[in-house]
Amino acid sequence: MNKKNSLTAFLLTAGILLTGACTQMPSVGDHMIEQSSNAKELGKKWNKGNSLVEKGNKNISEGESMIKKGEKLISQGNMKKYDGQMMVQEGSKIMQQTEVSYHQSLARAVVEDMDP
Repeated sequence: MNKKNSLTAFLLTAGILLTGACTQMPSVGDHMIEQSSNAKELGKKWNKGNSLVEKGNKNISEGESMIKKGEKLISQGNMKKYDGQMMVQEGSKIMQQTEVSYHQSLARAVVEDMDP
């Protein structure tokens, strides 16, 4: 029986070692699955990066368009402001000349009223 127990123990130990060795070494299929999941993750990351690039390029284009419109509005605003300043200057000059003429005509009227 001792020999039988020894043989059983040996076979049991060998079986355990072989089973352990088999679970530690991945099969070709396991490698393929691992590579597939890695490739899938890389593909997801690449797609995310591509999406960001597309959105970024769209924002750049829209921003440049807005800047161009803004620069045009600034130019138009500066022209309108200049026109307004010229109007104020000319209007002030006309008002001043009119006041001088008015005071002169009042002075003449007073002088004429004083002459007998």
